[in-house]
Parts: sequence; C-alpha cells; structure tokens
Amino acid sequence: MIIGMLGNVFSPAYYAARKRKRGVAALDHCTMNVALYDRRSPRWALTETAGPSLSPQELRIGASAMRVEGSTLVVTLDENTSPFPGRIRGEVRVELGSVEAQPIHLDRAQRHRWTPLAAHARCEVTLTEPSLRFRGAAYLDSNAGDEPLESAFSAWSWSRATLSDGRTIVSYDVTPRHSEPGSILLQATPASLLPLAASIPCHILPRTRFGIAPRVRMDTVGRIETLEDTPFYARSRVHGRLFGEPAVAVHEELCLDRFQKQWVQFLLPFRMRRGRAPGLLGASLRRLWGSR
Repeated sequence: MIIGMLGNVFSPAYYAARKRKRGVAALDHCTMNVALYDRRSPRWALTETAGPSLSPQELRIGASAMRVEGSTLVVTLDENTSPFPGRIRGEVRVELGSVEAQPIHLDRAQRHRWTPLAAHARCEVTLTEPSLRFRGAAYLDSNAGDEPLESAFSAWSWSRATLSDGRTIVSYDVTPRHSEPGSILLQATPASLLPLAASIPCHILPRTRFGIAPRVRMDTVGRIETLEDTPFYARSRVHGRLFGEPAVAVHEELCLDRFQKQWVQFLLPFRMRRGRAPGLLGASLRRLWGSR
C-alpha cells in the first residue's frame, strides 16, 4: 500500500495547525505513506516533510517519488520505517490501462472528489530493502478536497474485490455530517469503468480492538485478515462470497469522529516521523495536558 499525500490527513501537527488558524499550507505537511504486509518482514513508513517537488508528470516527497512514464506509474521508494528503525527501498511499476476516469463527488456540497484512476490494474514490485519481488493485481485512485475530511464526514468505508470473470468491484460508502449517507458501486475492467446496477448487501464486521465496527459490501462474509488496527482506521482482507462466487476484498474503514479525539492525536506521533521524534512527542504531550 502506497499513498502520496499533499496534506497528510493522518498528521497531528497538520490537524493542530488547522485548529489554531485558517489558511494552513497543506504542502508543509506531505508524506509518502508505505505499508508492507509481509509475514516475514512487515514494515510501515510515514514520514512527514514540507516542500514537495510537484509537476504534471512527477511528485517527489522526500527521497521517494511518483512519476508517469507513458501508461505506467513508476514509484521509487526510499523511506525510513516507524516506530521501529528500518528501510523500505525499491520500485513499484503500475500499468494504468486506458480508462479515463472522471472525478466523483462524495458530498452534496461537492467539496470532496474521488477519482478511481485505475481501478483494474497490474503492478510489479521490486524491493531491495527488504528483499522482495512479486507481480499482482493493483488499484490506483485519488482523493481531493477543499476542506478537511473531518469537516464533511464522520466515517467512510471502501473496498475492492476481483471476480473470476476479470471484473473488479469497488464500493465506497460515506457518512456525511450534513446529509444522508451515500453509496457508490462501480465495476472495472482494463477497458471500462461503469456504475454497478446490482446491489450488494452491507455487513457489519466484528468490532476491532479499538472498537471500530467496519462495514463491508459482500454477499456473505467469512474469514477476516486484519492488516491495520488503529484507534480511528482499520484495513483488512475479507474472505467471502460476491455475486455467488468466492472473493477476497481489500477493505478500509475510517472513523473521523474518533480521529479528532485528543487521546488519538496524542498516539499518532508514535507511528510517524517528522523531524526529530522528541520534538513531535513533546508537542503531543503539551496538547494532551494543556500546557503552553
């Protein structure tokens, strides 16, 4: 999993700055979030930095970069991990296909947009640290907004699953603060991206360690592999059935009400890097205890 963020939505420093004043520069809080769910060597990188290099063809954040080469997205990774020291180095190549996706508005005010750029893609991963190489299915999208996520939504749920006929099914359920919940269902192939006419039941999964109740759209739900279990966010591989056949969905649940809790903001620095860790930890302690 790789997310390039211009305005780190997981950043306690960015969140605190927005609370203090308006007009905070998102480009002062950027990160290349990388998660590797390898049983032998799981790794997590979330290093916040300022001043990314940005052009229509390339995004460079710190020592890592994303660039477009024809119909391929090339991601070069050079990241330090947290909370335990380590490295993630190497290259990921994503074949984007030919579908030209259009932005989809997630809220009634049209301040938040989601674009499934390559919902049905293939990738090749070649890492030197740790030593790992594989090919497989991939997915690429983008989110953009004119206000903080927590201002518009209390929660959202997203999943994707690939069927035996080659289709990728993508679901996006949002809980806006100022309107009724919304749901988007799409089906993607290498050559098309279309709305899904059929409905899919929504199941509430068992609560996570931190009390989040994820929702996933599948016919039936079986085994659940938890990948991330945090106070405000959960990511899983959900085994079940979809349109009458076995399927595995990659699923994410985001609770923005929980994200705003003071104790959650205090814990976030333990999983990310920004400058010197003591300084960031100290800032969290000052916010927690109300000192100046």
